Amino acid sequence: MRAIYATDLSAASEAAIQNETCLECLDRIGVEEIHLVTVIPSNVHAGMPGMDLEGRRERALSRYRSVMEDAGFAVEEHVVRGTPHRRINGIADAERANLSIVGSRGQSPLENRLIGSTARNLARTTVVPLLVNRIERAAEEPEVRRAHLFQRVLFATDFSENAERAFDAFSYLRHATQEATLVHVRSPKDPVENVEDRLADMAETLAQWDIETTIDVRDGDPVSITTTYRNVTFNPGLSAETFRFDPPPNVTVVDADSARQQEYVDIASLRAVASFSVPNPTVPETLRLVEATRTVTDRVRSIGLKYANETSVLTVSKSNLTRYVPSTDGQAVTVGEWNATLRNLGTELRISWTTPDARYSVAGSGISKSALLGFARSVAKSDS
Repeated sequence: MRAIYATDLSAASEAAIQNETCLECLDRIGVEEIHLVTVIPSNVHAGMPGMDLEGRRERALSRYRSVMEDAGFAVEEHVVRGTPHRRINGIADAERANLSIVGSRGQSPLENRLIGSTARNLARTTVVPLLVNRIERAAEEPEVRRAHLFQRVLFATDFSENAERAFDAFSYLRHATQEATLVHVRSPKDPVENVEDRLADMAETLAQWDIETTIDVRDGDPVSITTTYRNVTFNPGLSAETFRFDPPPNVTVVDADSARQQEYVDIASLRAVASFSVPNPTVPETLRLVEATRTVTDRVRSIGLKYANETSVLTVSKSNLTRYVPSTDGQAVTVGEWNATLRNLGTELRISWTTPDARYSVAGSGISKSALLGFARSVAKSDS
């Protein structure tokens, strides 16, 4: 899974990122790749008096990246300019993320403008599931309110198609969820039949995953809130020169070394440029190679292969993150001479293992466990 982690570089954001338990929870649900995103509002520039934004940003992102990589995640950084929630959604869509994460409260360099409004706007417009991590307010050294992010889940449903899709998230949350409360608010304006029976069916599904479930049916009417702004002005007469940055003399301006991902038409082309060997596994005849990628950052080198047909997908990733220890929350298997872990993430099966030279992960959807294990072993054999 791939997650977008949005940060405004506040103490609250740092509290969430530095919390080892929060990162362990992300690992448990199958997150392997994190994209760190910070958005610079259009009306903020590096030359604003009293704000060392450039230096502060570089130091903070480097610190966050180290924490996440030490926890075993592949990390990419995105520093962009614009409207925070729109840019975060854009990156989530472009990177095909499975999850976006944002803090709910914090003091930023702009007096709390970013993270509070961003969380609200993302909740209304997000293109992927959104995790809002609540942080203590009015504290010099804030802490996260809930370190175990998915341990207790409140799931509200109106039995709509969107609610059904949201319920599918339990297929991967179940690896970290212990208790769930299923709630439906019954409205006389929009009655739903057989509420208790439908909730009981959902509870039975969760029980199969050893999630202790409570059902709660309440009565009420939906609430609509309208916010109106009047007499709004946008800095009339403000010159465009205000936002022009003129670097001091004797300064070299360079672009930040962000992650670079390149795509290739076949394995041979990828192998020609990769800094380490590229597996050439045995693949079922019905699957074809649809994606071969190489990602390079300051610290991470990785390659990826994706095979697919109309009903099934197989992926391979290999990186230089050898300090990563795959989660043992799953079935112990062997891949060649290496100990590995097979995890059922609901929407896919995943096998991960680490050798002295590389970290490997293979995943499959629409593929049996035995077929995926055979595929993983062919990866190890072809790359030995």
